[in-house]
Amino acid sequence: MILRYARRLRGYTQAESAATYGIEERTLRRWENREFDPKWNDVISLVEDVYLLNILEVIGKINDDNEHND
Repeated sequence: MILRYARRLRGYTQAESAATYGIEERTLRRWENREFDPKWNDVISLVEDVYLLNILEVIGKINDDNEHND
């Protein structure tokens, strides 16, 4: 959820994100679809180094969105 949310927030495609991070697009797709669990370091690196977002702020925004949708 964090990866997809951050990627969409920045307007990246899965292909762009994966290429920038140096992984295959299908790997990112599997992470986003929760078919495989990425290492926490990969989540942080993608959010902070590729999407240039603060991981804690992204988690906060997700929590805020979930509270408004409940």
